[in-house]
Amino acid sequence: MQEKKKVLFIGDFKHANWHPATDIDQIISELLSETMAVTVEEDYASLTLETLREYDLLINYADQWKDRGSARAAGAIAAYAATGGAVIGLHSGIIAPLDQYQEIPMLFGARFTNHPPYTDLTYEAVDSGKSHPIMEGFQSFTMGEEPYMFEMNNFGRLEHLIDYEYEGERRPADWIVHFGLGRIVYLAQGHDPRSFRNADFQKLLLRSALWATGQL
Repeated sequence: MQEKKKVLFIGDFKHANWHPATDIDQIISELLSETMAVTVEEDYASLTLETLREYDLLINYADQWKDRGSARAAGAIAAYAATGGAVIGLHSGIIAPLDQYQEIPMLFGARFTNHPPYTDLTYEAVDSGKSHPIMEGFQSFTMGEEPYMFEMNNFGRLEHLIDYEYEGERRPADWIVHFGLGRIVYLAQGHDPRSFRNADFQKLLLRSALWATGQL
């Protein structure tokens, strides 16, 4: 039997202000269980490059980079990605103050700016991203979410996969980033366990993890 890929999931539980990882860690662990084994870590401020290199994939669902992160951890994640590591950012995992942890928004290719209230959003494939392996079999889907909005940067080459419409304007939701030697995916969905129980989002997350770990 082939050894399972090792995944590190970071998030906030009792310390979360907006997006507690409670139950979400279990949903992700079960979703990936066929080929991946998930370890959960809440003390992400202590992450080092040496620790990260023990894993095939980092899933960043941290809610409190501002108050609970560290410059060492942010630098370690960026170095891990640049030297060939795989990283998936989920929802709030992209949010980090530029004056403290600029590595996080640089890694994911965008800076979170704001979000209007939770509402139903329809996610559709971007024409240029339809051929990506993550998108095989993808069909548009609608679910409740926070409409995250971003200021995109030009530090790395992005490939948009999925967007959504809000107030008549198409906005980016999901993309991959070419950052050094790494495989980086950002998925804007993931406000609470309802998102992670959605079958369409589960398929997207699973295929993202398989691609990031070289299984697609």
